Amino acid sequence: MLQIGIACGRNCERYVDFLLRTIDATININEVEIVLGINDNDVNVNDLKTISEKYKNVKLLDAKNSDGFSLGHSFALDKMLHYFSEKYGMFIDCDIAMLTPNWDKKMLEKLSDKTVIVGSEYDGSKYAGFPNSTFCLFDVGVLKDKKISFRLPEQKHIVVEEKDSEIFGRNPGEKIMLDTGWELAYKLKGSGLKGVPMKLVSPRNPETIPKMKFMQKDMRGESYQLDDVPICTHVGRSYTRSFDDPIVVLWRKRVKEWLNGKV
Repeated sequence: MLQIGIACGRNCERYVDFLLRTIDATININEVEIVLGINDNDVNVNDLKTISEKYKNVKLLDAKNSDGFSLGHSFALDKMLHYFSEKYGMFIDCDIAMLTPNWDKKMLEKLSDKTVIVGSEYDGSKYAGFPNSTFCLFDVGVLKDKKISFRLPEQKHIVVEEKDSEIFGRNPGEKIMLDTGWELAYKLKGSGLKGVPMKLVSPRNPETIPKMKFMQKDMRGESYQLDDVPICTHVGRSYTRSFDDPIVVLWRKRVKEWLNGKV
């Protein structure tokens, strides 16, 4: 069984429904448990219950605490990881949509004893060359064994020291931001384990434009590609961006076109 955790904050409900529809239309594995980790008092739990009833094996998990949004999101990831009991788990942000049939098989094939995580890469001033928590599939036992936490550190911005340069994939002296899930690179890569980063492709990154397949120049957000195949797309900012925002409407339209109307 593959367990998929989705952190659910303010304004998540319709995004979650759309994500689940795209998962349902593209996944290969039959045995899947989807965990909706509710991390905000503003979430409409009744709406999520109604949505969950349309799909097989969806569980709601109370993952709220008294912290702010970012800490609430990371707290939910910690709680869902603790809940996971199968060999393989995933985290998917709610404002993501799946694009490629059998994406789960393609990702699982990348894992081995030493390669324990595959997922989306960062751009900008964060660690590079290693998966992050936005979209990732991983060996649950390894993350638990390494005591991975997704909580933000007290010091969010650091200057990379020479001893950590390879771990963070950045040059010594560079200033980077440690975001939710920064321990993935620090503890996994720091233990000699490997990860497979999925290429971020977006109109905002000119060097990736020639490789755009799903994304179009008038769109916001990005897609993540594995072996040049667009596995998923992330529109972002669901916490503040309405599902009916023109940016999201255009994104949804493109997803539906890509999936030939299956969602």
